[in-house]
Amino acid sequence: MKYKRFLKRFVVALGMAFFLFCAFTFIVNYRDVKAEEKLDTEIRLTEKKMTINNIKNGMTTLKTRKIVTSRNYGKLEEGIKKYYKDYYAEAYAIYYNYDELINTTIESLENIHKDSPEFTTSLEKLAEEKTKLEAEKKAYEEITSKDVYMTYLNKDIPQYYKDYYKEVISKFKGNTFSREIRKELSISEELIEEREKLIKILKDNKEWEIEEDKVQFKDSDIQKDYQEQIDTIIKIINRQK
Repeated sequence: MKYKRFLKRFVVALGMAFFLFCAFTFIVNYRDVKAEEKLDTEIRLTEKKMTINNIKNGMTTLKTRKIVTSRNYGKLEEGIKKYYKDYYAEAYAIYYNYDELINTTIESLENIHKDSPEFTTSLEKLAEEKTKLEAEKKAYEEITSKDVYMTYLNKDIPQYYKDYYKEVISKFKGNTFSREIRKELSISEELIEEREKLIKILKDNKEWEIEEDKVQFKDSDIQKDYQEQIDTIIKIINRQK
């Protein structure tokens, strides 16, 4: 009898322990699911603010909401938002340098007339823009590199959250905003190169003058090269408009 009572109590205790374990597991999983849903919402809301139009409209910094999750999800949320703020700051700088470059009038008749025949001012301006662009490219490469973006995350956080973070950043680097920033860097580089070619044509071939609001070369082949270069620059500028 004692053995049977012991066995019965043991089975009941084991059942209770199993029930409590299942209940605890359910609560923990439910809590994590809800935390992840909150975090996903925060990520979407934050990324929604990161647009070229917002930069154009004067949003100089990315403002994020307070941290809405806790524990490891809170650490994850904090890391993502800090990274997005710094990324946006770099994107803002890239856009405004790009916008300045697009609106530079080196190929205008007024500038050509004023800066000829050596085009010293134009070449100095292009050299400055090239230096600035190289610095922007380096900064962008750094902030999008794994070695840098992983520093925004608490290093002691469990691997699951690190993998989650990597996936978020990977998707972000492929979204519309990030593609537009990379496109602006590419257009800026291309525009500087083509303007340098244009100045070289003007500087190396002295026999030209401005007639009827056009640069006219005595040599028809050079005239053709010059016009093709102007057309190339216009196409690059119009590509983003």
